[in-house]
Amino acid sequence: MPGGPAFVQITLSWRGTEWFEDFLLDTGAGRTVLGTVAAIELLRDDHFLIDFEHDASRVVMGGIGGGIRCVQREVDLSFRTETGEPFRLTAPILIPELVDAPRGRPPFHTPSLLGRDLLGGGALTLVWQLPAQVEFSNMPSGVGL
Repeated sequence: MPGGPAFVQITLSWRGTEWFEDFLLDTGAGRTVLGTVAAIELLRDDHFLIDFEHDASRVVMGGIGGGIRCVQREVDLSFRTETGEPFRLTAPILIPELVDAPRGRPPFHTPSLLGRDLLGGGALTLVWQLPAQVEFSNMPSGVGL
C-alpha cells in the first residue's frame, strides 16, 4: 500500500509448527513481539498453558495501549534476503497474553512488531520512493515539494 507502514515477511517455526507472519518494522520497540493471533496460531494449545503471571521469562511491555504481559520464547525465524534466499536464525521473541475485550467490544489483537533487538543485529534494506509530486492539504496554496 503506497504510503503505508513498512512490513517484513517472516516465516516462524516452533516445535514443528510453521506460521507465516507480516511484522511491522518498529524502531521504537526495543523487543520483537509476536502478535496475539500469530502467537496462538504458532504455539497452538501451548499458548493457553502459559502462566503469564509466574513464567520465569515474564516481561511487561509498555506502549501506547498500556502494559501487556508477555513471555519470552526461542523461535526459529526465516527472512528473505536480497537474492531471494532464506536467512534463518533462532532468537528470543515475546509472546503476548491474550486479553479479553470489554463487553460489547471487538477483541483487541496486537500486531507483530520487529523491534530493535533483531533490527540492530543486521542490515535491512528498505526500498522507498516519493511520488513525482507531493502536496500537503494543510499547507498554504502554492507550497509543495
